Amino acid sequence: MTPHWRRVAYLIVPLAMGVAACTSAPPPPDEPLSAAAAPPPPPLAAPVTTTQVTPLPPPTTLAMASPQPPPAAPAEIMPPPPPSTVPLTWRPGHWRWTGVPGREWQWDAGRYVERPPGATSWVVGQWQPAPNGWIWVAGHWQ
Repeated sequence: MTPHWRRVAYLIVPLAMGVAACTSAPPPPDEPLSAAAAPPPPPLAAPVTTTQVTPLPPPTTLAMASPQPPPAAPAEIMPPPPPSTVPLTWRPGHWRWTGVPGREWQWDAGRYVERPPGATSWVVGQWQPAPNGWIWVAGHWQ
C-alpha cells in the first residue's frame, strides 16, 4: 500500500496543474457572432456640437414675414387697468403670423404692460408691405 501522502500528492498535483493551466492560459479569441445572434446597432444620434450663443437684437429690430396681409383687427375692449404699484400702459393686440396651414394668423390679445423708467409712450407695432410680402415692425417704448 502506498503511503497516505503519495495518494494525496497524486490528487493534488494534477488538480493544481489544471488550475494553473486555467489561470495562465490566454483568453480565447472572440468569435464573430452570426447575423441572427448579433445585437442591433446603436441608434444613430446627431453629432454633438457646441456653438457660441449670439444675443438677439432688441425687440424693435425683430421682424416676422408673411406672404399675405393680416386680417382686419377685431374690436378689442380695453378693460380697466389692474391694481399696480408701477405705471401701466395698454399695449393693443395684433395679428401674429404662424405659417400653419389653415391657421396662418393668430391674434395676440392686448394687455397692460409695465412702463419702463424714462419711457413716456408705447409706439404700436404694425404690419407693413415689403417686396416679398409683409413684415411686422414691432412696437417699442419712447
